[in-house]
Amino acid sequence: MECANEPCSNRVALKCGICLSEQYCSDECMVEDWERHREHCSPIETAVAFDPSTGVNERPMTRYETEHLKALRNIYYELGQIRRAIERR
Repeated sequence: MECANEPCSNRVALKCGICLSEQYCSDECMVEDWERHREHCSPIETAVAFDPSTGVNERPMTRYETEHLKALRNIYYELGQIRRAIERR
């Protein structure tokens, strides 16, 4: 299977940590593709949160958790942009 980042044709090694549907060959390709992928990344409403009392992912996420997950997605994307800019120098 090929990397979901269209310019790349390497074999996949990673999955999107949010939706687990898109597959990538590297962190760099995942970050590069985030602008496209973020539009259809797993509907947050269907996501579940980890319940430490049971040790499994089973309860629906609260609105608070959903908003924080969205913020974390954006931070992850921005960090990738910064890292790539630094590497280009």
